[in-house]
Amino acid sequence: MKFLLRIRTISAVAAVFAFTTFTFAQDINVSNIDELYAAINDPQNAGRQVVAAPGVYMLSTTDSNETPRPNGGRLEFQEDMSLIGVVGDRTAVVINGINLPASVLPNAPIPFGAIRLGRGRNAVEWLTVRDTRGGQGNIVTSLAYSGTQYVRVAHVASTGAPTNLSIFSFGAAPVLEADLVDNDLFDAVGGLRLGFRIRNSSGATGGVINARLIGNRIWNNQFSIVINTAATGATTNITSVGNDYYDNGNGLTLVGGLNSSGNTLNFHGFGDSYINNTAATAFERGGLVMVAGDKGAPVPGTTPIPANNNTVNATLFVSRFSGNNLWDLAAIGARSFAGSTGSPGDNNHTEVKLVGIPSGPSFVEFFANSIPEDPATTNSVTVCKGLRPGC
Repeated sequence: MKFLLRIRTISAVAAVFAFTTFTFAQDINVSNIDELYAAINDPQNAGRQVVAAPGVYMLSTTDSNETPRPNGGRLEFQEDMSLIGVVGDRTAVVINGINLPASVLPNAPIPFGAIRLGRGRNAVEWLTVRDTRGGQGNIVTSLAYSGTQYVRVAHVASTGAPTNLSIFSFGAAPVLEADLVDNDLFDAVGGLRLGFRIRNSSGATGGVINARLIGNRIWNNQFSIVINTAATGATTNITSVGNDYYDNGNGLTLVGGLNSSGNTLNFHGFGDSYINNTAATAFERGGLVMVAGDKGAPVPGTTPIPANNNTVNATLFVSRFSGNNLWDLAAIGARSFAGSTGSPGDNNHTEVKLVGIPSGPSFVEFFANSIPEDPATTNSVTVCKGLRPGC
């Protein structure tokens, strides 16, 4: 009965949110890697949907004649372009990036991935992307665009990359809208081993990300994160419904501002679960960790930047926590990583509302205004439980 109630609650909440809908001109059917590259790289195909036949599509920097492929072999979408595999079977079409070298997948100043989105309305649906070992890995929204960006990643399996899915805003577009629906993000490899990352990043002054995460499964990664980093006045709004985080080092981390000031992260979670996140990790450990202001560890030759005036507002409705390492739910006002000295910053606030959290099994909560403890700072955590007035 409790399980059925959770499913009905998730379904009812999900129905309230209107996903971004895309319409495309005539489909382009492809059945091999050369046809796929030709379709994606042709500017005349803007506004069209590329439909891939079942098979494995191995990305490469050159074609069979050793002629260099455009964009180093990455799949960089035209404006308003979509790529779809076989509806109902995300395993039938596999995009494999293991042969793309790190040289065509830089991480800075703009991070690249095997599939790059962000020109107008771009979508990837019903396929598997795997094994891109350089840069951000499999799928990343890092293409420049002057208007609002609309991105949809749905019914996709992404695995074997340093970051399986990256939703980035660099401030070039005023708003990034993202729908992430029914995806499997698992078995990340290499450095950070991220299931996903949603980030207002360097240069995203006043940037806005609105992301809707519905029914995704995230497992066997180090962690996943929503963060404003090196941004100013940025806002990230997350609506999260029925997502399952399990067998990771940490399920999900929310950071209002890392080495930055004046940012806001709003998180509304409905029926998410954070279960058995006990895997090895060099970072967070637990289920859900929220930090308003993070002062990062110093880079050699630089001075750590305090985080000031950042806010995380989180509402968790019928969320489930069980069996996580260290703590199930943590909320921190401001924090200095190991290696940073002095105050982490001032006026960072994390506010949490817990509604309908199951009474059992019991879960471990951790709340701290500042780490390290500093009564002189103006950082805070406020936690309100239930539907009582004022909560």
